[in-house]
Amino acid sequence: MILRANPDLPGWETHYRFDKTRRHLDVAFADYSVGIEVQEETCHGHWRKQTEDAKKLNDLQLLGWLVLHFTGTMLQDPDYVIGTIRNALGMGGECHAP
Repeated sequence: MILRANPDLPGWETHYRFDKTRRHLDVAFADYSVGIEVQEETCHGHWRKQTEDAKKLNDLQLLGWLVLHFTGTMLQDPDYVIGTIRNALGMGGECHAP
């Protein structure tokens, strides 16, 4: 995983439950209120799942979270992914479109 290869990124955890329901973020930097969601076309193509995801994103934004979205294709460019995460955490880093 890209994050394990970058030990300087602080305190992340997977499947982070952000409320008392079963909803979770794929990855969270909870101390920074930064979350990561990986968009998989097979999961997110269904309209009910899209509706659930939109509600989850709205709730997270109302709680003050910044949620980054990455696709499988984007994950193939680790420099972009890590740069984007570092910027979101206020650590600086180069962020450019793949």
